[in-house]
Amino acid sequence: MVEIQESLKWRDNWLSIQRGANAMSRLSSSLCKLGMAEESSTIVQYAVDVYRTLVKTNEDVYGPHLAHALRLMSACYMKTGNVAEAYKVIKEAVTIGRRLADASPTFDAQIQLSGLVSFSAYIGRLNEDLMNALKDAEEAVQSYQHLIGNSTFILQGEVEVVESTQMTLEETHVHDYANALIELHNTLSSTQKMESLKAGIQALGLFRALERRNKSGTFSNQISILCFSLASDKFGEMVPVDQALLYVWESIQHYEKMLQNTGVVPDNLPDVLGLEAELLSSLERFHEAHGVCKKFECMIQIHMDSQQLRAWSFLQLIQNLFDSKSYAEAALTGEQLLLTYRSSLSDWDLCNAYHCTSLAFAWIGDYCKSIQVTEALVNH
Repeated sequence: MVEIQESLKWRDNWLSIQRGANAMSRLSSSLCKLGMAEESSTIVQYAVDVYRTLVKTNEDVYGPHLAHALRLMSACYMKTGNVAEAYKVIKEAVTIGRRLADASPTFDAQIQLSGLVSFSAYIGRLNEDLMNALKDAEEAVQSYQHLIGNSTFILQGEVEVVESTQMTLEETHVHDYANALIELHNTLSSTQKMESLKAGIQALGLFRALERRNKSGTFSNQISILCFSLASDKFGEMVPVDQALLYVWESIQHYEKMLQNTGVVPDNLPDVLGLEAELLSSLERFHEAHGVCKKFECMIQIHMDSQQLRAWSFLQLIQNLFDSKSYAEAALTGEQLLLTYRSSLSDWDLCNAYHCTSLAFAWIGDYCKSIQVTEALVNH
């Protein structure tokens, strides 16, 4: 804010307005990253209004700034849940970026357009405009491949290790390329599974290279989510169980690093541990699957404060214990869940808890308890 105020004191009016708009864009971006979406949206709206005025004097100079500010505004709308408005704004940004790239096809203009189109694909998918989202995702990936696909970083995959939390410009471009591949992976996952798998594996390779170079843990969350996606059953026999298990272990390794650094359980970690137990059980490695369940139980007790989250996690644990044929522990855990956290479960989850617990008691031969749990479910 101080920089904005100082900028507006400059004698050169146009330059002071430009500096002020730039500062507002940076402030908006920082506020958005801090989760202050409403405040960020207000600030970036000012920047957009200023750049709309400046574009009238020189679109070549100020057009890229307007496109960038519109992308920030679109991100703000996404943070507040207004997907439709976010989609409208990013489409305007893409139109501006495409016009600039067509008029002057420099590297900077084309790389900015690639980022805008990739972000449009992401919002389009969330807005359920899947046909255009796929078109945008494919265009963004092809553009990045053309622009930076032959760079030393991508061809070698690993260069000098830099102990820094700040990405270089080259790393930023590679990161954006990897995100475009993730968007293509997500958009294709329900239809063209093989192409989706290829895009996901390529994105993972880029994130691994970035992680090896940077050593800051910046990319742990993206690697974890992507590995979990590649290991999921949506790819069926295209990903053998042994390979899926390797992806899961890589995901867990990064999530546990995040847990160690922050003390907060990553949202997807319970799901990943559940998938690990499921895969181990499918390989008849029941003892190892049981060990995963015990680790999961310990994590719940130590790190989860929310009653609702604990209840849901205990339900996952029961299902994992059942899948790993640890029926006695599944039955006891189910009893604990129904006694302590019943009021924190949704009706659907509560029915699942009753069902798993009843089956577990039946498997260990305690039919009286199994019938009691079933009757409780019927009464509920």
